[in-house]
Amino acid sequence: MSELPKDFRPISGKRSPPKGDTKYEVQFRNGFVDRTGYTASQLVWIHDGSSWDIVAVKAIGEDIRGGVAWNPKSGGY
Repeated sequence: MSELPKDFRPISGKRSPPKGDTKYEVQFRNGFVDRTGYTASQLVWIHDGSSWDIVAVKAIGEDIRGGVAWNPKSGGY
């Protein structure tokens, strides 16, 4: 995986994120960054080892230090 884009958070790939209508920009394992904006329910969050696993996200319009979805203890969702 390449370096994470600014303000993106790593995703563990072990569980789904919190429910809600927050939209996310995503980075895939292959390095592609999609800034379209998807809700959590539109994405597959559990890793299967493919190049399209989501490895990092940025909540659109959220300050990464104050967002309710971010869990600093575990370093991800």
